[in-house]
Parts: sequence; C-alpha cells; structure tokens
Amino acid sequence: MKKAIILAIIVSFAAQSIHGQNGLQNKAIGQFHLTDLNNKTWDLSKLKGKVIVINFWFIACDPCRREMPELNNLVSANVKNDIVFLALSPDDKKAIGTFLKKRKFDYNIIPSSLDYISSLNINSFPTHLVIDKQGIIREVFVGYRTDIKEELQAKIDELVK
Repeated sequence: MKKAIILAIIVSFAAQSIHGQNGLQNKAIGQFHLTDLNNKTWDLSKLKGKVIVINFWFIACDPCRREMPELNNLVSANVKNDIVFLALSPDDKKAIGTFLKKRKFDYNIIPSSLDYISSLNINSFPTHLVIDKQGIIREVFVGYRTDIKEELQAKIDELVK
C-alpha cells in the first residue's frame, strides 16, 4: 500500500512536468454535449454562468478510487454554491453501474467519454479541471493529491465570488 502511494505521488509530479498541465489552463473548454448515467445531457452552452469541476477517472485507477470520498465531501460542501460536478470516464455505462454498487461517487458521471477525454489530451488520471463561469479553464490538477478537496475548494471559492 505504501509503495502504491509513493508511486502515485511520483507519477503525479511527473505528469505535471511532462504534460505541462496539458496546456489547458486559461483556455476555453470548448463546446461539449455529454450524456450522464441518468441520461441527462450536459451542454456547455446551458452551463454558462456556472462554475464547473470536471474529474477524469476510470474504474481500474486506484488513485481515482482513493480520492472519491474527498470528492463526495466536496460535492456536499458546495450544495449551496450550485457548482456543476462532472466525472468523465472511458468505462462504459454497464461497468460503471457495477462499480457504483460497491462504491459511492456523487459527481454526475459521464460514461464512454474516451473521445472527449482524448480531444483534451488528458492522459493522466485522475485529472481535474476547474472552469469559470465564462467557460475558461482556470485550474488543472494532474495526478493524485491527498489535499484535492482543499485545492479544488480554494479554486471554487475564488471563482464563485
């Protein structure tokens, strides 16, 4: 277990250096039209004026699974802030449904999102984007962090004002 945590930290720092946070920060997210597990459609044009947090994850990603309780706490802490929380995964709807029978994840989960994930050049998991009310990516967090809830909350607080 200890080795896995150390490896996740090393991978996180390497990913940030290698990918330069994917060059996404301070760029427009671009239009998206995505459907979640409950068949709700998420369209960027209809989310203007809202802060959006996107998590990129997949079922077999141990660091992704480890951060889920903190991400659930983040959702609970922001009920009054009307933040949109989306979790995009390349896994299909059936696999995610089976996974969610054993583990809780309170984000709006978008299955089968590999094409969109690839279009953003996301290749490190977990990765988080925090998008402002105008659709600009204001923060990119690459890799596992024990303080992800605090990091995301600080950026959310800055953008909600």
